[in-house]
Amino acid sequence: MSERNRRSTAAAARLPSLAGGLLALAVLAAPMASRAEEVTVSGCPAPGVEAGCIMLTANGKTYNVTAATPKPEIGVAGQAIGTVSDGASMCAEGIVLSPAVWQPTTGAACPPGQPQ
Repeated sequence: MSERNRRSTAAAARLPSLAGGLLALAVLAAPMASRAEEVTVSGCPAPGVEAGCIMLTANGKTYNVTAATPKPEIGVAGQAIGTVSDGASMCAEGIVLSPAVWQPTTGAACPPGQPQ
């Protein structure tokens, strides 16, 4: 057997081992990727840049609560509990919370001058 054939045979023998290792790595990484972060944010929903989009700024971050149910009312204080999504949004802004639940906050007022 030539040197070239020996090298090809040795490389082919390592291939299943390499493929098995990559498969094991993918299986271990999958549960980490599937762990979605749930957040609770409170504040006053405001219109987004795009028509129909609803944003809420809390803790120095802007959240896209457009998909929350029931639909948040602009200028009415409340709380969104949702899952951070890495999916695309037509709004093109904010950290997307989807799915999310919206609860208006009784007795809380949004600051005057906020768009409604």
